[in-house]
Amino acid sequence: MRVLLFALLGLMPLCSQGQQLAVTSVNTGNYATGVDTTLREIRLTFNQDMVKGFSMVEHSVLPRLTGKPGWVDARTFSLPVRLAPNQLYYFTLNNPYYKRVRSAAGEVLPHYPIVFETQKPALTPEEQLRNRVLNTASYELFCQKFLKEYSHLGKTGINWRQVLADHRTQLTEAPDASAFLIQLLRVLQPAHDLHLRLRLNGQGYPTYERLYELNSNDELRPKLVQNFRQWSKYVSTGELGPAGYLAIDSWDRNHRDEIRKCLDALQTLREKPYLIIDVRQNGGGDESIAQEMAAQFFRRKTVYSRIEALDEKKRTITRVEHNYVQPAGKNPYAGKVFVLTGAGTMSSSEAFVLMMQQQPNTTLVGAPTCGSSGNPKPVELPNGVRVLLPSWREMDRWGHPIEGHGVQPDVHVAAREEEFASADPVLQRALELIKEPVAITR
Repeated sequence: MRVLLFALLGLMPLCSQGQQLAVTSVNTGNYATGVDTTLREIRLTFNQDMVKGFSMVEHSVLPRLTGKPGWVDARTFSLPVRLAPNQLYYFTLNNPYYKRVRSAAGEVLPHYPIVFETQKPALTPEEQLRNRVLNTASYELFCQKFLKEYSHLGKTGINWRQVLADHRTQLTEAPDASAFLIQLLRVLQPAHDLHLRLRLNGQGYPTYERLYELNSNDELRPKLVQNFRQWSKYVSTGELGPAGYLAIDSWDRNHRDEIRKCLDALQTLREKPYLIIDVRQNGGGDESIAQEMAAQFFRRKTVYSRIEALDEKKRTITRVEHNYVQPAGKNPYAGKVFVLTGAGTMSSSEAFVLMMQQQPNTTLVGAPTCGSSGNPKPVELPNGVRVLLPSWREMDRWGHPIEGHGVQPDVHVAAREEEFASADPVLQRALELIKEPVAITR
């Protein structure tokens, strides 16, 4: 991921507020195809006066800059660029870590994707016919799968059958697969589903992302934790008086060996009477790795969640099952555990929190988790687009849904993102709970 940050001095004048900060226009068009490569500037206009700062985050390709970006006036930002032909550009304004696009009144622009594709060579009549046939077949297969097998179909109250019917022409008559993908990104964005993603030619495209308040700062760990040790990119440990500290920042199966170092790291902290496990920056991955870690704390097989999943015969979300954590051995960690959570705790990391929540000696401290769980399954469309389609609805063992709600902490720590620049109020609260425990009711 490439990020472009522009921090210019000074503030623009305040304007009257009465509407949410938004982009009112992009001169390339958004979700557009056939954009002219002679365009030498991308110009964005906002509906409020803005602070002179900017942040862009690359998802596929950022346009090549030919000069210094800057503010034309209080509401207009200019990016001097050189656009390549036959190129799909996908970048966003702001993300959870970079939020410099904000109004002079301090309002942060919600995550805003900019997606467009430049001009391509003209297609022959035979290529046009072939692409239309492939896109039509892809549209029909997508509708079939999405309307029957998408696990969060009813979450937003959208009439998806009608939406897909309304966009049939744009999708089936898209010039090629990449144009089809661009239109499908536009259609699916209102689902507000972090797990619903598209892929084409090895490149991934999220249909939706969102901003949230960070409640951690990994750069502070070596300063706040004694005997700090970095076991891998994703695992670190330390000590805080009588408490051990273990941070696990991912469960990504592509880095399984690096992440499984958390098991070795735990062994060095087993004699500590208190253990703080930090998953505030853990965006998920492979739930089986999370289960392997949680197993170190259990004496018996334990239910941690209920799911409504895809019935393979009926092809509907009607199969109910439970997820369990199995004990790893006869000598689990017996001390008091504090799990630090926040909005960056997502997907299989939320499942890990659910696992640890089943232990009476565990206290969840921080903020609610992200609220996104879907176990996406690939759907291969005839035109080459792959849809990662969420296939289950996960709930805690009491039947409370995770999607859109998250896992609530036992002890909520209300702290602004700015406070974590030089301190860690969540970690500090966990240390206070060691000295003065509170009663937990679940």
